[in-house]
Amino acid sequence: MSQESRTPVDISSLKEKYNIRLPRSYKEQTSAPQTVHFSEELESTIPETVDELKTENRKLKEEIAKLKRQNSQMEIDFEEKLEKSQENINQMKEEIDFLANINQQFGAENDQLIKNLDDFENIEFRNLFRVFGNDSEEEDTESDDEKNEKGARNEMKTIIKTIDSEFSLNYDQTFTSANNCEIHRKLIPELQKSLAPKFRPSVTQLTKWLNSIHKSRRATARMRNSGKLPKDLRRVHANNRQNDVYNLLFTVITFIMSIIY
Repeated sequence: MSQESRTPVDISSLKEKYNIRLPRSYKEQTSAPQTVHFSEELESTIPETVDELKTENRKLKEEIAKLKRQNSQMEIDFEEKLEKSQENINQMKEEIDFLANINQQFGAENDQLIKNLDDFENIEFRNLFRVFGNDSEEEDTESDDEKNEKGARNEMKTIIKTIDSEFSLNYDQTFTSANNCEIHRKLIPELQKSLAPKFRPSVTQLTKWLNSIHKSRRATARMRNSGKLPKDLRRVHANNRQNDVYNLLFTVITFIMSIIY
């Protein structure tokens, strides 16, 4: 076996150079530098180990540099996204303010439309009451005598509807026919009794009213018999009044829709 040659090593410089810890078996001497003797085989492997460490260190540095670049790029991307998000937020705020302003204007217009509608309804209802309240208004403008006469005539019409058939006028004959003259001669005293004491019309007044009623009912009967008049006039009258109401409501609705749209 050949004798191994040994090369002295300065432990202090080695420790400082490679920043290593030493085992307890190696104690630093204060009086003189401590040396360690390596075998030639071990000494030959040190450069390779150092090169490997340098290579690994270089790789680590490159990896660190790469990570730093990635981190910088991530920071840039984050800043851009944050700036874009802030722009979107600002745009949304502007749009919200704009929509709120539009909504406020719509609210004001809606309030005005409601006011106009209320005013229009008040006008139309006043007109409606005026149309259907003409009879009452006319009664208010009538004198007491006119009111009494109208009341007596209405009362007389009611009595005629319920009176015995022997006092019923014949509407197929003229009012001055012999038969009708005999009937109203008997009818007038009965009417005077029924109307008293609230109403006291004269014979002349009663004759005039009966003649007017006879003419109206005679004409109605003749038209009904000829087929020119419906059988139920009351239904026709009610339908006409109903149609008037429908027409008025249609006019109101049409006006409202024209305001809204």
